[in-house]
Amino acid sequence: MKITVKNLSKRFNREWIFKDLTYQFIPGNSYAIVGPNGSGKSTLLQILWGQMLPSLGLITYENDHHKIPNEEVYKHISVSTPYMDLIDEFTLEEMIRFHFRFKKYEITFR
Repeated sequence: MKITVKNLSKRFNREWIFKDLTYQFIPGNSYAIVGPNGSGKSTLLQILWGQMLPSLGLITYENDHHKIPNEEVYKHISVSTPYMDLIDEFTLEEMIRFHFRFKKYEITFR
């Protein structure tokens, strides 16, 4: 999936975390987002995967030259972070069923 950001900016209260970011993330490439603690790395990623809204700017998502509506991006992006919690009350099987209610699994997934 190609992700294009134009003039992307985020602020909390009166402090800008980042401002006027314009970039294109191309499928098949690897990217590293680096910076000191508090510089906005996690915030940027949360905005890119649709968990958080930007303060300003535009994000577009494309898959095979077809635009993906922002409200359907969750169907195309998977995220795993070291701080992502599982639901304690769910068994592994229940957690997997819950996940795949929102996102179809790939036919080749075994």
